[in-house]
Amino acid sequence: MKTAGIGRMLVASLHQAVAEHLPSRADFYAPWLHSESLRTPRVSVAGIRAALSFLRLEDSAYDSVVRRAGALAAEWTWQRIAGPRRGWLRMLPGHLRARAACRLTRSLAADAWQETRVATRWRRGEGTLTIGQSLFCSVRGHVADGLCGFYAAALETFLRELHVDARVEIALCVARGEGGCALCVRPRAPGDGARHAVVSILLLGLLGVTASPGRAQVPERPVPEGPRPVVMPFDTSSKDPTVAWLSEGASILITEALRARGMKALTRAERMMAFDRLEVPPLAVLSRATVLRIGMLVGASDVVVGRIDVDGDQLTVRATRVHLDLGVRAPDFTVSGRKTDLFEVFRAVARGLFAGGGAAEPDPGGGVIPTAFELYVKGLLAETLPSQVTLLQSALKAQPGYDAPRLALWQVFSANGDHAAAREAVRAVAAASPLHADAQFLKSVSLVHLGLYDEAAAVLRGLLVRRPSGEFLNNLGVIALRRPRLAAGDPPASEWFAQAAALDPADADYLYNLGYAYWREGRQADALLALREAVRVAPADGGAHALVAQVLQAGGQSAEARRELELAQRLSSDFDEIALDASGGPVVPRRMARLKTDVGAGRGRVVEAVIASAGQQGQEDTARFYLERGRRLYEDERDRDAERDLSRVIYLTPYDAEAHLLLGRVYLRTGRVRESIDALKISSWCEETADAQATLAEAYLEARDEALARSALQRALALDPEHEGALRLAERISRGPGRQAYNRGARSGH
Repeated sequence: MKTAGIGRMLVASLHQAVAEHLPSRADFYAPWLHSESLRTPRVSVAGIRAALSFLRLEDSAYDSVVRRAGALAAEWTWQRIAGPRRGWLRMLPGHLRARAACRLTRSLAADAWQETRVATRWRRGEGTLTIGQSLFCSVRGHVADGLCGFYAAALETFLRELHVDARVEIALCVARGEGGCALCVRPRAPGDGARHAVVSILLLGLLGVTASPGRAQVPERPVPEGPRPVVMPFDTSSKDPTVAWLSEGASILITEALRARGMKALTRAERMMAFDRLEVPPLAVLSRATVLRIGMLVGASDVVVGRIDVDGDQLTVRATRVHLDLGVRAPDFTVSGRKTDLFEVFRAVARGLFAGGGAAEPDPGGGVIPTAFELYVKGLLAETLPSQVTLLQSALKAQPGYDAPRLALWQVFSANGDHAAAREAVRAVAAASPLHADAQFLKSVSLVHLGLYDEAAAVLRGLLVRRPSGEFLNNLGVIALRRPRLAAGDPPASEWFAQAAALDPADADYLYNLGYAYWREGRQADALLALREAVRVAPADGGAHALVAQVLQAGGQSAEARRELELAQRLSSDFDEIALDASGGPVVPRRMARLKTDVGAGRGRVVEAVIASAGQQGQEDTARFYLERGRRLYEDERDRDAERDLSRVIYLTPYDAEAHLLLGRVYLRTGRVRESIDALKISSWCEETADAQATLAEAYLEARDEALARSALQRALALDPEHEGALRLAERISRGPGRQAYNRGARSGH
């Protein structure tokens, strides 16, 4: 008889659903769904299938029972998620909340029966969950109605808990004789902005922040739609510097033309950020395979490459568009023209590569003369500071109304610490310029560095009136922290950071700053909540891990603090000098908040997040492999090998509670009691479970600390009153002096 893989949640939910809908038949189903079966480590698959077979004979009761069971299982799963985590999930934009509901359903299905596999696909706002090996749909004959109601009801419950207005339909079912089982998710309201704003305001309430009248509200960030191309620098037929600059110039002009047509083409700043993140030299000649790989890593829909040939005053541009989504290369497109018609040539290239698009057809040069544009591009490419400054200033002399070189000068001066010169560089950008808002933001950054906080705050408040932005809100929070005292009527720094985090919850810097501000304000519990979310969003952020370590140490959680600091030191040597056990009591360090210094940092962070997620997926797969192998090695009592694999899991995924739990059990079995206690406390900090608390109680008893052992045991039984190991341990403690008998049992594990 096959017994492996049935989850207790499935048995419990079916048992409760039968009791509610078929109370007179509860005794009949007791042999398969009796509550006693929940205490056994394995439940019979054949028994569950037998119960489902009889349920299908109960006239119309089958669908009601399995749907109620699915709803109950989803409700219990939702309640098991930590409260702060539920709050963050509900804060996500609507389309991400819908995807989160699908992920929870996939996890629930795998927990119900390990043979079940669920795949999710989204297209044009609608989702499809394909269910393989459904436990409910394996029937000999065909039925009229689908039998996937358990999964459909679970998904509906998760959608409801996440405040997503959508309907779920059983599109396909094996039981109906169709090729597979599939659920379709169709949102009823495509526009979810108003609801997201309400949820964001509720989140501010969760964090202890109240929105003041007249303060910037928090709308949903629009989701990019349509093509998202990246234009690579073009090859040139000559290495002559008077021609070579056209390589980068072509990329800039085609990108500007595409963005003018309403496309979300990656800007030069985003492309350079991706090159830096992927450690690709910005001026290197890249192979076609490397170019395509970069395009896929940055999440582009298309890659544009090309070649420029120059013959005297004539330009010939050959460009190619590669559809990454389809894996198709479009035919080459060629345009010729004079160098003096530079902007028109590249506008024609953009129009030929991407037919249609927006109706707007402005000049991609924006009225710039070719000489000024050439000097500007050469200034961007120059390798030394004097050359950059000279070329960019020459571009301004050639055309004083050209503002792009002013912003580039700000970047050059700021990178070299000359904030006074940086402020002067953007001062002359006129209010009518399209770059005025960007210039004002950069000016405010320079003012912060110069300590002119009142002026900087005034500039940022003026920008905030025009449009809400996470960068503006964040920097106002930094100013509030750096000022000697708050101005009359100003909110605390944490309120600014909370609004920034609600506006852009995927930016780890806002969450880091929020946690730091809470710590400065003496709100340690709130600080840990925000910082844990920061390291979840950016697991490789060493600074966030180091700050978590200091907050934990200040709260007396030394084991968890040492683990966080060790991770921070692995990620960067910048934290090697931090000493958590310094005498004199906890001192909150100053000037640790992160100032946003990039124009459109949120847009650039999208590229960073896409690149990071590509690497993180592989990292998670590797961690999962080592966790499964470490679990098998622990069960086989190969403790040294298990410790090695579990340590790898913790390095790759520091907050894997099961890895810490297994490592704690390995330490306990090998007599390393103090290390075991530390590992088990960290496991409970990551995710509190009855298993971790029961094992922690064993470790405390081994260390002859009965008071802490009883406390951990009480917590284990509160989490799961039927926990077998905790009940056995409580019986041993109640026997009193039989410690030697206990020690022999503890070392054997449970």
